[in-house]
Amino acid sequence: MTFETYYEILHHDGEDKFGFIERMGLQDYFYQVFLLDYII
Repeated sequence: MTFETYYEILHHDGEDKFGFIERMGLQDYFYQVFLLDYII
């Protein structure tokens, strides 16, 4: 499942994507993905 689909299904009304990432505890995962993209 893509992040966009996951976000659309589970976000709270008025919650932005960064707030959703924090609420779901996905900061470390997204940090690793951004770091890998930067390295590549």
